[in-house]
Amino acid sequence: MTILGIDPGTTRIGFGIVHKEGSAFRASASGLFEYPQDSHRFEKEFTSLIATHKPEAAAIEKIFFAKNQKTALEVTEMRGVIKFLIQKQNIPILEFTPLEVKQYITGYGRADKKQLETMTLKVLALAKKPKYDDESDALAIALCGALAYPMHKKTKVTIP
Repeated sequence: MTILGIDPGTTRIGFGIVHKEGSAFRASASGLFEYPQDSHRFEKEFTSLIATHKPEAAAIEKIFFAKNQKTALEVTEMRGVIKFLIQKQNIPILEFTPLEVKQYITGYGRADKKQLETMTLKVLALAKKPKYDDESDALAIALCGALAYPMHKKTKVTIP
């Protein structure tokens, strides 16, 4: 099973591709989209990412808490664009709050970022952490999606 994980943002969007093979997990790709405001370029490259990796599901982080309403609104708008592009490819979408991601990966919903990162690297057997936090977060979200997918598969969590 292949899962696309997305950490949405306004200036950078992290992505990670995680494969589940039996009880083992591995990451095959991760990176950033650093220009989401260039909508034509973003759509082309995001669609190419999906075509290349052919994920069976996508996991995306929900906005759980926001200090800045303007930023929260912009991230919500970007989430809508991302969900639309994923839905156009008929890929099921799973959504998780940061607390849910931490719970799935570390077993503790209030784990700190370092604990989440350490456990994600360990489970995916990555030798070093990605350069950007957005990339690490996207891999954690993809891993969460891979862990949760069997339960959600029956409910077909997608955009209406």
